[in-house]
Amino acid sequence: MGWSKNNSRQQTLPLQVELRKPTMDDLRAAYELCVTDKESMPLDRALSVRSIALTLKNAAKAAILKRGGV
Repeated sequence: MGWSKNNSRQQTLPLQVELRKPTMDDLRAAYELCVTDKESMPLDRALSVRSIALTLKNAAKAAILKRGGV
């Protein structure tokens, strides 16, 4: 009897991770990684520009996810 790639006992289970909302510390850490010219784009200004704020939030969420949602 050979091994079948489609063994019904070996199914993938979805992994559910509770992803919390990024805190200001998470956003600040993402800002430190993403923004190169911090003098012309301080954190408060970066968070007021929609496209930059979205990028920082996504970077913060990715870091949170990498840590397992914590």
